[in-house]
Amino acid sequence: MTEYVVTRWYRAPEIMCSCESYDYKIDVWSTGCIFAELLMRNPIFPGEDYKQQLHLIFNILGTPTEDDFNCISNEFAAQYIRNLPVREKVPLAKVIGKRVNPLAVDLLEKMLVFDPNKRISVDEALEHPYLASLHDPKIEIVAPTTWSHDFERDLQDKQLTQEALTKYFYKEIHQYRPHLVLHNNSIISVVPSTTKLQPVAVTAATTAAAASDDGTNACESTKQTNV
Repeated sequence: MTEYVVTRWYRAPEIMCSCESYDYKIDVWSTGCIFAELLMRNPIFPGEDYKQQLHLIFNILGTPTEDDFNCISNEFAAQYIRNLPVREKVPLAKVIGKRVNPLAVDLLEKMLVFDPNKRISVDEALEHPYLASLHDPKIEIVAPTTWSHDFERDLQDKQLTQEALTKYFYKEIHQYRPHLVLHNNSIISVVPSTTKLQPVAVTAATTAAAASDDGTNACESTKQTNV
């Protein structure tokens, strides 16, 4: 799975560490970052690149414990973190401010947890005392099943090639832009005024730009260092 998901400031540690898989707990982390920002009036982890992002997280949460490393499936990322200076955890009450409701801080402490297995779930968060006045299961809509796209189910255990991914992108575009015609897995735009077919400007350069990250991930960085 890719590590280039979620805006960097709200990106969960398991994504930053290029773990093989992640789930809805990345959204719990992101929501926690937004919640902290509302309380602080400033982003809590405003990293300028992936390295600084990790440093900012560890500056507050402290260095992961040995037990926390069990959630990092990428050995290069784990080694990179182990080589960082050891930091002590800073109480979020000190970071957020003393005037903030202690229940809000307690909920935040449970949301911003490095190990996703120890991070609070959505259901648990909704049951937290801080949200007692807002939480009402009788009027809340809950999806009967976890949603996933068809191609995600079909390709869950398969290696996704660039050609196959391009094909899925074209199909997705065509679904929401029916005036675009698919031809040999390429997009052709129908111009109403002339009814002529004109190819959309999709080039290798734009594809590469869309795929580029804001920097090399921890895994790649460590690989280069070890070579």
